[in-house]
Amino acid sequence: ESRAEKEILKFQCDEFQGDWEYISDTGERISVEIPGKVEAEAGEEVRIVTTLPDEIDENRVLAFRTVWQDARIYVGNELRTEYSTRESRPFGRNSAFRYVFVELEEGDAGRELMYCLTTETKYSGTIREIYTGDKIGVMMHLIAESGVKGILAAFLLMLSLLVLITCSGCGV
Repeated sequence: ESRAEKEILKFQCDEFQGDWEYISDTGERISVEIPGKVEAEAGEEVRIVTTLPDEIDENRVLAFRTVWQDARIYVGNELRTEYSTRESRPFGRNSAFRYVFVELEEGDAGRELMYCLTTETKYSGTIREIYTGDKIGVMMHLIAESGVKGILAAFLLMLSLLVLITCSGCGV
């Protein structure tokens, strides 16, 4: 096993701890707790920033959970990723919840990270936990965290289909 393989196989996932600040429309920076909520009107862009750690391990990711929100994530001035279903959703006005992953590089150490959120819902300004670790570790944590719900939902879906098939054959 090479050193790189050992690094990949850490399966590490932690809640990201940072000193977060909300940037108001006037440019004022206000300290905020994550997870938490920033007072914001529906449709208002919420921008929060933090400084990344001075050392970043290889294969490090951040996972952000959006809640009916469009998101953009910057490292320094570089847009690293964005999530929006504005152009592709067949109905509705807001993007469904999703985990958005940002891969970090060693050169990102000490740089500013900005997380921008927009929604037309009551979730405006809502910021969920942010996880960090290697991608496999974070994914395993998310599956363990909500896997029971997913298994139960799949079971109920199959049971519902079975009932529909059975009832349609009975002439009910």
